[in-house]
Amino acid sequence: MVPGSPNEVSGWVQLSANAGIQNVTLEIAETGIKRSLTTDTDGHIAFRFPPHLDVVVTPENPKLYEVVFNTPSRHVRDLIGFRTVEVRETQILLNGKPLAKSRLVRIDDDVPGPFRLTVVGFSEATAPSRIRCRRSIRHHGGPETRWSEEYQANLYVHQLNMLKNIPGLAGLSPWVLMDFHSPRRPLPGIQDYFNRKGLIANRGERKRAFYVLQKFYQQRQAVSETH
Repeated sequence: MVPGSPNEVSGWVQLSANAGIQNVTLEIAETGIKRSLTTDTDGHIAFRFPPHLDVVVTPENPKLYEVVFNTPSRHVRDLIGFRTVEVRETQILLNGKPLAKSRLVRIDDDVPGPFRLTVVGFSEATAPSRIRCRRSIRHHGGPETRWSEEYQANLYVHQLNMLKNIPGLAGLSPWVLMDFHSPRRPLPGIQDYFNRKGLIANRGERKRAFYVLQKFYQQRQAVSETH
């Protein structure tokens, strides 16, 4: 959707090289939208129109619409959520409303099974895209012992103490929420073909760093509710 104009949807289509002028049909059946578009000689077309949407994407209701593009030779179907994301000074606005600072958004990565979580910020609104630390579940030691659960928790404590002093901090997220299988992580006895950066082990156990970040979110939420 168009920032500053929530009643409009915008986008573009780019066909493959040497496609030339082509007719493209855009359809969102659930909303009754069907548009006939014509690309330029480079196979490109930009569009903008009122969407007539009943529901936009929110963290509480991640509504997706089936969007279909047809050309004389191709049929492309996708599920798309419509929303606006804007920045007002240090706030990130989702559909015109401030996004909760402790909000996490799931985005699938290109490796089977991961949970990459990120809250994206622009301009004055700062949002680190990753906090990460490798560890193996049930591997314990002191806060300086690499690969240990205590090391990961200690790293989170120090990074969160630094981040909370950033005036424009609008959100943050761990990379990753949960350990996932990765053929490029073979270290025996430590990784065993898993990416171990998660706050939750691949078997579902919550690591110590999980509770460090949970406490941080709870404290920020309490401060937010008092203002």
